[in-house]
Amino acid sequence: MITVSSGSIKQVEILYVEPIKGYRILFDWYPNSDATAPVEMRLFLRTKEQTLSETWLYQYFPPAPDQRKYVDDRQMTPG
Repeated sequence: MITVSSGSIKQVEILYVEPIKGYRILFDWYPNSDATAPVEMRLFLRTKEQTLSETWLYQYFPPAPDQRKYVDDRQMTPG
C-alpha cells in the first residue's frame, strides 16, 4: 500500500529480488498542484491477512514548478 499526502502515484511495479529474497518497489509520484510543501510518502506490502514488509517513510521536497522535469525513463524501446 502506498499513500501520499498530496499528488498521485502511478506506474507501480513490485519486483521480487531472488538474491536478497525480498522486494523492490518502483513508483512515480505526480503533483496535483504547484505547491512546494513537503510530501509525506508511506509504503508497505501486505496481503489480506498478513503484513509482508516494514513501513517505509519518506519526505519529498518538490522543486519549484519552473524547475520540474518529468521524464518517464522506464519506457521500453525496440533495439
